[in-house]
Order: sequence, then structure tokens, then C-alpha cells
Amino acid sequence: MRHRHEGELRQRAERLIEALAQAGIEGTIIPDSFREYSVKVTISRRGHSFGPAIIYYSPKKDSFTMRTHELKDRSIAPELQAYWDRLTAPVPAPTGYHIYVDGSCLDENVGYGLVVLKDGQIIDELYGPVEDEAVQGMRQVAGELRAVQEAIAWCREHSVAEVSLFYDYEGIEKWATGEWRANKPATRAYARAAGKWPVVVHWHKVESHVGNRWNDYADQLAKRGAMQHEPATQEERDPLSEARDKASQFVESLVQRGVAASFQGLVNDQFARVVIGSKQGYLDVYNTRRRPVSDPYLHGFRDPSLKDEVESLWQEFFFGSGEKPPRDDFLRKASYYYEILRPYRDCEFDFIDLARALHSVCEQLGCPGIDVGANRYDFEALEGLYSKLEREAR
Repeated sequence: MRHRHEGELRQRAERLIEALAQAGIEGTIIPDSFREYSVKVTISRRGHSFGPAIIYYSPKKDSFTMRTHELKDRSIAPELQAYWDRLTAPVPAPTGYHIYVDGSCLDENVGYGLVVLKDGQIIDELYGPVEDEAVQGMRQVAGELRAVQEAIAWCREHSVAEVSLFYDYEGIEKWATGEWRANKPATRAYARAAGKWPVVVHWHKVESHVGNRWNDYADQLAKRGAMQHEPATQEERDPLSEARDKASQFVESLVQRGVAASFQGLVNDQFARVVIGSKQGYLDVYNTRRRPVSDPYLHGFRDPSLKDEVESLWQEFFFGSGEKPPRDDFLRKASYYYEILRPYRDCEFDFIDLARALHSVCEQLGCPGIDVGANRYDFEALEGLYSKLEREAR
């Protein structure tokens, strides 16, 4: 698509055209009328052309409006407006638990993503890499399988007995229900597990890349998961002993401070994992060029204050309470999130990881911080602060 929001605009225009057709009014999208935030639809009835109506889209509000000021015959304007109002009338908010899942494959690296909604509001989101050898060659489908499995695990952990699950690849449902025969080891294991799920799943297929807000959100999360992949080369395996030792020592430090934690060991020959409490969060210690030992990856925390506490304790553990890390070390984490999130700067995306990293840099350097909540969706503001801090670090 040539324009950023062409998918959303086309979908809404087609819905209007379908509604008008039931009243004997013909509507046709003008192909070359697409712009970033608008599209034109010609209106006619029984051979008489009234001119174009214009549909506008506001990404920030995720809402559409229609204008009829370009109609050459405005006698149909009230009728058009009535049909538009019916089309855009508020619908009851969804109730219960809805989970959108998706997978992604970037440069042969596979990731999964899912967003959990309760009564229409986000309450959790998960994403990560998929590196199981059993799913090699399945590309993004492997990510979708993993996303469903993580969704079911989330429901089990949170005592959710019934969920509506939204997906865009039909095999996700058909392997689980037995409609498709599972021929690969990964799909056979998936089908067997589906028969034992302690959760009632209501399946809902959605079309991909047509402007479905939550499906697109899950897709972006899956891409973030794919970008977390670190090649397990021989050169990178050797430094793992340091990551393992630091993670193990950090667990001892946490326990001495009264914070429940356990050392899970090496995961996928790529990082050492520390489990906080009863899976209340995870701290993964890498030792790669992109993510050094000094900058662990904290994720899975549903309590932001606990995450901040663990991150602060790691800084004290690793750098010592009497000294601060070099300024470059402060900025390294922000640089990491800036690089992986920059491709999505023009998307409706939550850049909270970058916002938190920048706020942490400001706190540690003693300069004015930012309002994370107010800036988490504003990439330009975050980029401006990042550039300022980068200049000061030179």
C-alpha cells in the first residue's frame, strides 16, 4: 500500500459502500484519491452522479469522519449522513477476556506476540523469540503456535476459564479442533496439548493487515519478539559463563535482601535467567555486543514497582553502591530500545520500554526526567530526549 493508513480507510469505505447498496445507492472508491488520512467515494443512484464524499481517519483517536462538502448535488447529503451515523454508532464494549495472537519472521528469526484485553481494555501483553528446533522452517506460523500456547498459559496462571482468541492464520484453530491433520512434530504436539487445555476457547478469525487495531498490535509485538533473537555463535557461547555467574550471584544478593528469587540456569544457550518470586517477573542476563552483562533484560513484570526495584538492585549489585556506571553504560539500554523501536516510529505503538529507559538515564544523571505515561506513545518527543542525552554523553 502506498499510503500509511490506506488499509483502514479502504476497510471503512467498503463498509459504507455495503451499507449504501442496501438502500439502492452506489458508492465507488476513487483509486487515486487515497491520501495519508483520507479517501474519496463517488456517490450515485440510478445513473445520476452526486459527486464524492470524503472519509477521514484520525490515528490518534482511532476514529473516522465523513464530509460531504464536495458533493455537486447535495440533495443526498442528509441521507448519506444518516447511513454514516448508523454505521459509526457506538457498539457495546466487548466483555470478558479477549486475546489477540500473532507470529512474525524477520531475517529468519521468529517471534510471537499477544495482547490480553479484559472488557475491551489492555491488561497484559507478552512477546519473545521462538528458537525451538522443532519449529524450524515454519516461519511466522511457529510464532503463532507459540503465541496461542502462551495465551493458554496466561489464562491458566490467572484462573481464566473462558477466553475469546483472535488469530489471522486459520491453521491455529483447525489444528487445535482437529479439522486439519497435524503432520509436523510441532503441530502434532500443539494438537495434543489443545485437547487438554483447561480453558474454553472461542475462536475468531480476523483478516491480517486490514487495519484491525488489536491484530496489528499483536503483530508489532511479534516483530519485537523476533528482534530479540541473538545468534548463538561459538564466539558468543564462551562469555556465557560470566552471565551465568553474575545471574547466580545476583540471586544470592536478592535473597539476602529478602526478595524471593531463583536461578533457572542457561536458556537456549543464549542467556542466564533469574526468576523473581513465583514467576512475578524475569531477569535475563546476556553477554553479547548488543546486550552486555551490565544491561539485563527485565520482562514479564505485571507490577511496575517490583520491576523498578529489581532493576535498581541490579544496578547496585553490578556497579556497587558507592560508584555509578560510566555514562555510556547508562545510555546503552536506551540505545538498544531506540534502535529496535525506530522502524515503528510512525505506527500507533506503545514505546514505553524506550520511555522508561530514558527516564532511568535522566534519574541517574541527575537531570530532569520525563513523564513516562504522557510520552509513551510520542516517539518524536522520546527521540528528541534521546538525541540530547546522546550529545551529552560524548
